[in-house]
Amino acid sequence: MTLAQVGQLAEWGRRFVPAPRERRVRLVDALTLGPGNRLAVVAFGGRELLLSISKTSVVLLAEHEA
Repeated sequence: MTLAQVGQLAEWGRRFVPAPRERRVRLVDALTLGPGNRLAVVAFGGRELLLSISKTSVVLLAEHEA
């Protein structure tokens, strides 16, 4: 999954979520590791996902119950 696809998914979520307080995807935290590289924790569906994000890819590193 590319960063552009993640952006498209987020945009799709904004269109179909009834109200801003009822968002299904939430950025919990993000850490920049260097130019074009970061770690992000995203809350989704009762889980927290640890993602590695670069200019060319998004990789799920870990997940756990929120």
